[in-house]
Amino acid sequence: MLKFLYWTFIAGCIAVLIGLAIFIIVDFGSKPVGEEISETQEETSIEEQTGYIGGTTEEVTLDENSTAMDAIITMHQMTHQKVYSADKWGAVKMNPENITKVKDFVRSIEFEQKIDMLKILGRWERGDFSTIVEDHNYFWNIQGGNIGEATRALTEDEEKEFIANNF
Repeated sequence: MLKFLYWTFIAGCIAVLIGLAIFIIVDFGSKPVGEEISETQEETSIEEQTGYIGGTTEEVTLDENSTAMDAIITMHQMTHQKVYSADKWGAVKMNPENITKVKDFVRSIEFEQKIDMLKILGRWERGDFSTIVEDHNYFWNIQGGNIGEATRALTEDEEKEFIANNF
């Protein structure tokens, strides 16, 4: 009797797993990966990504009263001109002068993320934005982000449009 119950239980588990696998294949298999949003939604999103987002500034405002979190927020907002994310508010112009100002400030204080931030700033100084999506998401995570994770870098034309609309 126990042997019968054991094999019945095993057969039931296998049946549930097969059913679940079929459901997943039918439900998700019909949607090509990365094409979950329509072209119309993508176009609208591009306009939102490159349009005026509010809270923008052309100059870094870090001073002797600023904190490490102020530097994190500033760098996060600097990435906004270069990344595509679901929600952006606030931007600080990403230019050599602002990168230098933030780097000087970060060097002047001690905090947990200092080394990581100096590495990021070093790349930015060299014009290397190859990890800008990861950079954005690093700051976004530190700030406890739950909406607005970056998914890709803006194209050169998209970035130019963002700059024109925000600075």
